[in-house]
Amino acid sequence: MRLELTAAIGLALAMTVVACGGTPTSPAPSAPSPVPSPVPSPIPTPVPSPPAAPLPLGQVAAGGSVSCPTGPPASSTCSSLAVACPSIAGVTATLRITRPPSTAATRGTVVLTTGGDGTNFQDSPLTPAMIATLTGDGLTAVQLRWDPPGIWGGPRARTMACRYATAVRWIYDNVHAGGRSRLFAAQGTSGGSAQIAFGLGHYGIGDFLDLANLGGGPPNCPLCSSDGQNAPEPLIPIAPGGRNPVVNYPATTVRFFLGDQEPTPEIIADANAFHNAITSARSFMNVPGTAHNIEGTQAGVDAYVASVRAALK
Repeated sequence: MRLELTAAIGLALAMTVVACGGTPTSPAPSAPSPVPSPVPSPIPTPVPSPPAAPLPLGQVAAGGSVSCPTGPPASSTCSSLAVACPSIAGVTATLRITRPPSTAATRGTVVLTTGGDGTNFQDSPLTPAMIATLTGDGLTAVQLRWDPPGIWGGPRARTMACRYATAVRWIYDNVHAGGRSRLFAAQGTSGGSAQIAFGLGHYGIGDFLDLANLGGGPPNCPLCSSDGQNAPEPLIPIAPGGRNPVVNYPATTVRFFLGDQEPTPEIIADANAFHNAITSARSFMNVPGTAHNIEGTQAGVDAYVASVRAALK
């Protein structure tokens, strides 16, 4: 009887073990951890190269009085300058200075430059009347004419522009009266506007210039031609590694004037590029009924004069 009971108990235990899962087994393998997807490195935002410090000016030797060309304005006086800048040949220039009537209070100075190579006193038959208006407002008009072959030549426009920046600094120091308390303005069309723009962007003339009237441009590389030795030196670099201009002029208002009939797409593009680059006070006007030469129409002359009058102190 005991043997039968023992056998029954053993059989019951065996059945219990089987019912509970039998012999232990290895635990089921866990699911593999997901592998994180690679996160691309952030692409850095391109940072434009900072503008370089202003380039050094050259030196001026005043040559004394010379005879003025015949014709208006009749009350003007003329003098010669010799300008020497680093690494380029020296040049000479003639200043034609027309002062306000003796009874008028001097209110400032406007320096006028011309297009192309800058070897003319005026861009238009309308220029003498414009000068008469400016002097009637109490301003001294200084026409800057470069003696042939002119200010530009070859591809090194930025280097050549040292000539203008040096001359206009001399005019500020020796012709202009009243310092910063009186208006000191510069005005030019086409290549003349480029002289001013290069002076602002690369030679620091914004430190003493109150107003820049830029007409018909400025061309980014005025009259540039290859010399087989030097790379082009545009106002705004068109290739990586170029010298960036200063584009903020806290003391200078820059006003652009472009004829609504400007025939050259490159001039339109260059004027807009420089205007858009400037981060200080500037404006842009399309002059009606005018092509490239802003002084060539009465509308252009009126726009220039209105700009100067708005800047008077």
